[in-house]
Amino acid sequence: MSDLIERMARTIRDARALPGTRPVARLSDVDRRAATAALVVALDEIGEECARVALSIGEQYGEDETGWFECSETVAQSIRTRIAEMRDHLHPPQPA
Repeated sequence: MSDLIERMARTIRDARALPGTRPVARLSDVDRRAATAALVVALDEIGEECARVALSIGEQYGEDETGWFECSETVAQSIRTRIAEMRDHLHPPQPA
């Protein structure tokens, strides 16, 4: 994921360059923090949308012998859990 953060940080750095100028050569910690924050927001939004899609599949098939409804709930929860793990990896919990 650090490669993705670096690519996003370069994009942020480049977007901040004034029109007609070249971006600074070095990435700053601010660029990396901005990239990390943007990725956390994107993970939350995309992950929740994926979880909603999984649930909607279960709702479409309903309660029947296929077990789709129960499976879709499990998939939705797995998506949410994985997104939380990824977010924690990006922003480890701080000690109290």
